[in-house]
Amino acid sequence: MDAQIEESGRRVIDILPDQNPSPRQTLEASERASAVRAAIAALPEELRLPLVLAEYEGRAQAEIAEILDCSVKAVEMRIYRARQQLREQLRSFLEKDA
Repeated sequence: MDAQIEESGRRVIDILPDQNPSPRQTLEASERASAVRAAIAALPEELRLPLVLAEYEGRAQAEIAEILDCSVKAVEMRIYRARQQLREQLRSFLEKDA
């Protein structure tokens, strides 16, 4: 007997849930990504730069402070404020996902 066939005669692959996103899920993810990119681009540079360096480039706050010639505490505060502004701008997407 084939390893993919259970006793009931159905293939295991036929009873597993589909792992591919639906067209709707793909569209929603694309819209969400576009909204996030637009919201990040709309941030003031003093908030956008530390956020991008931390979140997208994976740099440590001390390294960001050195790059921006400011204190680590200033970097922490700028990232915090950037995230607050993003939450506000993206509230509609956050509420949909909740």
